Amino acid sequence: MRNFPQLPRLFSSCFSSAKPRHKLTSEEPSARRRSREEWRQLNEPDLMMELVRDIAQDLDLVSLCFKILLNVGILTNGDRCSLFLIFGSGDQRFLVSKLFDVTENSQLTDMYEHKPIRIPYGKGIVGYVAESGETVNIPDAYQDERFNKAIDMQTGFRTKSILCMPV
Repeated sequence: MRNFPQLPRLFSSCFSSAKPRHKLTSEEPSARRRSREEWRQLNEPDLMMELVRDIAQDLDLVSLCFKILLNVGILTNGDRCSLFLIFGSGDQRFLVSKLFDVTENSQLTDMYEHKPIRIPYGKGIVGYVAESGETVNIPDAYQDERFNKAIDMQTGFRTKSILCMPV
């Protein structure tokens, strides 16, 4: 049996906002992506088949995670999604954004332009979810004391609600 290296645990967050910051674009041509409305018009078996078909064609971890986040954002009607990885061990653990601010208009090449965001383990909503293993659904991010407003100030995006879960 083949041994695989242990991968870091993954954490995903979907954010919703009343005020979009901007749309990410890329000069490179890409395959046409379905809009939210086109996804909603598919019946459940067709939708699942389309998602599996799209994801199965990709073996690159970053590209695969990007596609998954795009689809999760569309299916949850989230404005943007992010993926954080846990690094380190024991008291030296921390989270790093592998993919950040993925929107339905994002291109994979845009993701390489983002400076990774590092979050202490157990801090903020993402850190809490990483530490507890719980899924959290927060209707008003600014009313939750765990929410880190500094990320909104850094990105210029105003987060309204958050769905964050361990993957």
